[in-house]
Amino acid sequence: MKFSLKIRFLILISGCILTGNTLAQETVIFNDSVFSHILNEQRKIRILLPEEYKSTSDDKFDVVYLLDGESHFDDFSFIYKFARKEKLLPPLILVAILNTYTEKGSMRDRDFLPVKTSGNDKGGGADNFIDFLKDELIPYIDKKYPAGGDNSLYGHSLGGLFSFYVMLKEPALFSNYYCSDPAFPWNDRYIISMATTTFKNTDDLNRTLWINGTEDTYRNVGIQKMDSVLQEYAPGELRRKVAIYPDETHMSVRFKGIYDGLKYTYNGYNSKKLVEFHPNNGSLLKGKPAPVFLNGSFPNVHYTTDGSEPDTSSARAPQMIELEGPAELRVRWIGENKKYINTAKGKFVISEVWPALQHVKNIKAGGLRYSFYEGNWNVLPDFEELNAVEKGIADSSFNLEKLPAGNNFGCVFEGYIKIDEEGYYMFALSSSDGSKFFINGREIISNDGLHGNDWYKSYMVPLQKGFYPVRLEYFVNRGNRSINLIYLMPDTHETVNLTFQRMYFK
Repeated sequence: MKFSLKIRFLILISGCILTGNTLAQETVIFNDSVFSHILNEQRKIRILLPEEYKSTSDDKFDVVYLLDGESHFDDFSFIYKFARKEKLLPPLILVAILNTYTEKGSMRDRDFLPVKTSGNDKGGGADNFIDFLKDELIPYIDKKYPAGGDNSLYGHSLGGLFSFYVMLKEPALFSNYYCSDPAFPWNDRYIISMATTTFKNTDDLNRTLWINGTEDTYRNVGIQKMDSVLQEYAPGELRRKVAIYPDETHMSVRFKGIYDGLKYTYNGYNSKKLVEFHPNNGSLLKGKPAPVFLNGSFPNVHYTTDGSEPDTSSARAPQMIELEGPAELRVRWIGENKKYINTAKGKFVISEVWPALQHVKNIKAGGLRYSFYEGNWNVLPDFEELNAVEKGIADSSFNLEKLPAGNNFGCVFEGYIKIDEEGYYMFALSSSDGSKFFINGREIISNDGLHGNDWYKSYMVPLQKGFYPVRLEYFVNRGNRSINLIYLMPDTHETVNLTFQRMYFK
């Protein structure tokens, strides 16, 4: 018996045998305000809630506070939505703090500058503005909106200067500080001198600092000097980066700075995807290795096959690992952002070829038998203890929409799959909500619980020609309804959607 070793990793496709409605979500924007007793004025704010926000949910989200909110809200929102679509960062709440305007014009100098200077008597209110953020605005947002987790502060120009000042004065107020083309020359480099003194007397500062600017502002507007201070005196645990962009202006540099700054802050957020491998588990023949595939070959991803936890001395994970059983595979992302360190684990046991049925009496092609159940579950129930509400044949015309209930139901599909070629077969299953897949009465994939259909669970098994009994269990509590079952064939490198017309029943 010859088993293919050249199976491509094609798991990440959308091959559905059952689908329900998908409801598109949109971000929600609120115009709000809060009266500040500290500043003695009403402060306008604009709130963007993420697509994932649900009024009935207890989910909490990180918050980014935007200074000069009327100038930066639209641009920051656009870039955030794009980065979120690419799964580069978690869902966020954006809080744009609009400036106050009086007969003297914008009062941003009053709020952002720590002291008054000759020629500018508006300054000197930065400490009051910090108190407003700490004692009034942030508590208001935490109470009224689903805020929880890390807070970040974004500022550009004078706002970038103020963001750095807050990190020096009240470092615990925010976890992440974005300083876009900051006005470090202000008041004879006041903030640079303050940073030198503060850093010399600070042992640890477990925060993230992002500074971006143009080539001109790096050389001539103090960013280079601040970079030198950071290199010499930055406290331990301060995660920092200074990014300089050529051929940009003071205003255009915001766009690249926002995008790269968000990516830097949340570097590793998608590490779960970086360490994902398929098959997750498997049964392997002795002396017959099989390939395990990652989504790519990425920096900071290491692996072991003996069950030990990978570290930076472990081998770097390639896109394909040729694995010989028995093995306990562990793949780990080890980046500087410790918040997102992730490890994926899989177990591969030694097995004989799984025996097939060569003949099945009265078998018919084109479907599976299904049993439909009603109930409210968070995990798959024991269907053997329940009475089916409806039974029938799930053929090419079957759809979840035709079932008697839209939510709070379960289905069991039973029948046979025909294998025409010997070799290693990788099965993969995703669902919303929970599901399990059985071959020859053995559970090989469990994707149980309440979740969306974003993640496949997979298993590799050596099969021979013939028929195999299969069973697919599924339930949905509420929301989208979908089951996706595929398998990867040996030799042909073909990914097959296990549609009902490919199945058999009796």
